[in-house]
Amino acid sequence: MRSAARASLSQGEQSVATAQPGLAIRTQIVVGRAQPELVSHAGDAELIVVGRRGHGRFASLLGSTSPATAGHADGPVVALPTPR
Repeated sequence: MRSAARASLSQGEQSVATAQPGLAIRTQIVVGRAQPELVSHAGDAELIVVGRRGHGRFASLLGSTSPATAGHADGPVVALPTPR
C-alpha cells in the first residue's frame, strides 16, 4: 500500500508542478482514517486538496471524505474529482 501511495503522490506532485511551476508542494503519507487525519493537519496547511473516488454515502456528489473534511477543517479545502 505504501508503494502505491508513493506512486500516486509522485504522479500528483508532477502534475501540479507542471501546471504551477515554482509552487511549494508538500505531501505526506499518513496511516489512519482520511478525514480525521486531514482535519488534524489542516491548521498547518495553506490549502487542503482532496480527491474524490466516489465511494460512501455522498458518492454521486463528492464522496464522504470531502464534505466531512471541508466541514471540520480550520482552513480552505478544495475537492477535485478523480480523472477517469
